[in-house]
Amino acid sequence: MPGCPMNVKRLDGAWMLTGHQVVREVALDDETYSSATSRFLQVPNGMDGEEHDRFRALTDRYLTHERVRDLEPLFTEIAAHVVSDAIDRGGAADAVGLGAQFAVRASSAWLGWPEAIEAELLDWVRANWEATRSGLFSRTAAVAYDAFGNIAGHMSRSVAMLDERGSGLVFTVLVGRNETMFYTKQIKDGRGLEELSPEEQASISKAIAG
Repeated sequence: MPGCPMNVKRLDGAWMLTGHQVVREVALDDETYSSATSRFLQVPNGMDGEEHDRFRALTDRYLTHERVRDLEPLFTEIAAHVVSDAIDRGGAADAVGLGAQFAVRASSAWLGWPEAIEAELLDWVRANWEATRSGLFSRTAAVAYDAFGNIAGHMSRSVAMLDERGSGLVFTVLVGRNETMFYTKQIKDGRGLEELSPEEQASISKAIAG
């Protein structure tokens, strides 16, 4: 990248920005830089300009300034625990890993998800990140549905992430009014190594069909 500032450097085939000011400049300049870096739909983070603004307006109504203010003490406590745990472990801190851990814990606390699924959620984040960077899972599809009779709106999801041979993982989140369950199943050559639900099978079929 000729003429780039000193706080922009190449890392593992990608450009990395360091420093608050340059990151802010890039984030706010959607005419020069685009957030639409994935072939998969990402709402609203993978959108630019007016399209991003329209979808952001839809999601912002569920996370108002008042709601964030009420959650701030909880999020601050979670951040302190994540950093404290990293210090207790010693060694070099992985900023990306710390960020993912905070995001999962904060989101789970906000949504009322149990702490027991934190490891599975982190595995999902890691698998999704690795797939995006490597292009390994070239076939991805999701199916939304109502898993329980006590909540509507198709809040539950089954997402298949497969390679060209139809092997990979299917992730399922079942959302109910009083409980939420998250789990993964391994897929090999388009078939589950464990029994699949109709929705999981549908997501796999959609991913294979493209």
